[in-house]
Amino acid sequence: MGFRSRWVDRIGSSTLVSCPACLMLLLLALGTAGCNVLGAAAGASPARSVRVDPVYEGLSNQRVAVMVAADPSLEARQSEAIEQIVLLTSLEIQANVENVTIADPVRVRRFMQRNPNWSATSYQRIAQLLEVDRIVLIDITTFDFQDPRNRELWMGTARTHVGVIERENAGTRNLAIRVPVTATFPEGRGFGTVEGNQRDMAAGLARVLARDVARLFYAHRREGQ
Repeated sequence: MGFRSRWVDRIGSSTLVSCPACLMLLLLALGTAGCNVLGAAAGASPARSVRVDPVYEGLSNQRVAVMVAADPSLEARQSEAIEQIVLLTSLEIQANVENVTIADPVRVRRFMQRNPNWSATSYQRIAQLLEVDRIVLIDITTFDFQDPRNRELWMGTARTHVGVIERENAGTRNLAIRVPVTATFPEGRGFGTVEGNQRDMAAGLARVLARDVARLFYAHRREGQ
């Protein structure tokens, strides 16, 4: 994209600047789960696209962290998928928002794991600890993989609310935006349970959700009628 952006980690007493290429290698290290299912879902003919404007444009020229909130049982069941959501959303924002500085998602995730009650902490304190100006907060309420009408079909659904914490206004505990985002995978008809597995579905759903969350923050094109 040609935009100036970098990863920073300033959590705790250490300061580390790491390159996007390093994190791309990390992404590859997570494995290719979901690729086969993704490929099968991509066979539709291209449709006419329409421009969609960003919902929020306040990430440019800011230091930004991506965080995910989920109830403890969901966190325990889907910790790997949540890691991918944090990482992939960060990568999408970095690639598409101008002059953004993204806090290292691996370090942010580690901060969340080491501070399990972080969601009860004031927004202002979280921003201070992470040394960022904006926090993209993804509050996941649903992350399921099977069609409730037909348990023989894989049909992933993620329901979330996405908010933005602005450090300068964090003392009020108000979010700059709070937008519902629902993602489905595959995007269309589901697959039989013999054609995939739960790990593939979690990886595919995480990727679609990360894409849709990141698109709140930059202009993009969407398939239209």
